[in-house]
Amino acid sequence: MNIYVIYTVFISFLMYACVCRGQSTNVVKKPQPQTNREPQEIILRDIPLNQPRPINSVGDRFEFYLNNRLDTLSKRKVHPFNTMTKLLTAASYAEFDERVAGIGKDLVRQSVQQSMRETAKDIPFVYSTINQDTFIARLFRDSLGNTAEEEFNAAKVAYSTNELAEWKQVSGALDFSTNGIPLWDRFIDHIHPRYGVRWNYAYVAYTIGKYLGKPVVFTDIRYHYGNISLIDPYETDIEVLLSMPLGNKTLCTVGMIQHINPPEWDRRWSFKVSQKVDGGRIFIGFTLREESDHENMTSVIGFERPW
Repeated sequence: MNIYVIYTVFISFLMYACVCRGQSTNVVKKPQPQTNREPQEIILRDIPLNQPRPINSVGDRFEFYLNNRLDTLSKRKVHPFNTMTKLLTAASYAEFDERVAGIGKDLVRQSVQQSMRETAKDIPFVYSTINQDTFIARLFRDSLGNTAEEEFNAAKVAYSTNELAEWKQVSGALDFSTNGIPLWDRFIDHIHPRYGVRWNYAYVAYTIGKYLGKPVVFTDIRYHYGNISLIDPYETDIEVLLSMPLGNKTLCTVGMIQHINPPEWDRRWSFKVSQKVDGGRIFIGFTLREESDHENMTSVIGFERPW
């Protein structure tokens, strides 16, 4: 009797457990309502691969300046506006290939030389000496460096897509607040002029004026003394180059070279204007050479647009 009761209780317990298990397996879980999450924004600057590599060693400095000079010089030296005359006047295919190779060699040679000079001024003991706020330190620094200034030439018309950026770098133009400064002081203010001595000329580059926070005129003045000799002490010239940004789309540049060779007083003029139009550019320029017995004028006009 006792065994029967125990058996009955055990069977009842198993049946109850099966019923509970079946109910738990048949329960349908309703999804909880959730709001749509905004897509997570990927910040590129937080990706380590996108961050610039720190420039600490001399080799890193040279690599940085070399890439910079190759990029900047190539936009000027191999641009079709600056090379088409030289290439299209080749008398044969051999001469054409020779001129193309010469342009490439000159680009690489000049980039390496200028990169070495820019790197030399950043060597620690040199840097600590020439970055003092004195006339001699600034003279030595911008004589060894500021190599972008050497690309400007008032004797011929050359085109560059980033010429305004080069002018800002060469002239030492920095953005700063002019609030509270009288209008006349803003106009005549020269912003950190840069000056130096090269192998064959001395220069000073600066800006003139301020309007809407931007320089009115960029200026580069040179005195060429490379050809001075005891036989001909007057073999010098003065070069002046003025660049005026007219709004945000137009850049106008005027250059003049006055030879000090009395009684002839030969003179050269250059003028060019670059205008942005619908994603492209129109470029117009000419040079005028005035000599005692004749004048010679050369002009160039072009339109470029990325396709």
